[in-house]
Amino acid sequence: MRDIRTDMAVEIRENLPERQEGVQCEERETEAGLKLTWVKIQSQEGARAMGKPMGNYLTLETRQLEEVTPRQRAEFAREIGSELKKMMTEDGNTRPVLIIGLGNRDVTPDALGPKVCEQVFVSRHIKEHLPEAIDSRAGSVCAIAPGVLGVTGLETFEVVKGIVEEVHPGLVIAIDALAARKTSRIGTSVQIADTGIAPGAGIGNHRRALSRETLGVKVIGIGVPMVAYAGTIAGDILENALGASADAADMEQLLGAVYAAKGGELIVTPKNIDFLVDKTAELLAKALNTALHPTISEEEIRAFME
Repeated sequence: MRDIRTDMAVEIRENLPERQEGVQCEERETEAGLKLTWVKIQSQEGARAMGKPMGNYLTLETRQLEEVTPRQRAEFAREIGSELKKMMTEDGNTRPVLIIGLGNRDVTPDALGPKVCEQVFVSRHIKEHLPEAIDSRAGSVCAIAPGVLGVTGLETFEVVKGIVEEVHPGLVIAIDALAARKTSRIGTSVQIADTGIAPGAGIGNHRRALSRETLGVKVIGIGVPMVAYAGTIAGDILENALGASADAADMEQLLGAVYAAKGGELIVTPKNIDFLVDKTAELLAKALNTALHPTISEEEIRAFME
């Protein structure tokens, strides 16, 4: 069986036997048409099968953003915020919150994290130094987009570790672009994991993970697939074209030819990636503002940020 190149827990689970020891899967759909899938890795055996750490992975899926009305998009943001808040408060105090926008703002499909940081309502500095100027209902939030190693000369982990040691947050939320197996999930799915995140995962450039084990504080990872590997797409096309009559050996030979020509390692992104990244960043920022400042309306937050 060919390798499945994806960062999405739900896609890895789809490729495993229906009953996989140590892995539990639950689904539900909201009235607004959002599909929620929980993949819970409950043992080391399950972690080995999934290739991911033990923990909880929630995927929220909607239609292509061009097809979603502003009202439906707002509902999606509220749902993400609601689920995020549940995960945030599972182990008590989560203030202040440090948001990390991973990625390279100069590379469009990798700019999601930095773009989210630009739209999140940060308040820690005001609450500490000018508390009378901000609503007491506001949470304590700070955010940074640390850039990438090739630009800064610094590992993301090094930057984040230093900030954590200075700020002492109760929670870190890291946002990054991911790779998907199915192109239909690009820009339409959000994965939230209580296991943290590995910077550079979406382009196969894994760096030291941001997690409770490495940072000493709970880390929630939020990822949205923005790319897919050409080899994965080629494999899916071949399977769909050949159907049940496909011979496994022939499939491997054809895919081997794709990878031999170095086509399999190409990273593919949609032609409307600018739109997808901008709208997804706006969506995630609204969801984060909902979760981090739950008693303040969107209009009030907009007024504070102006």
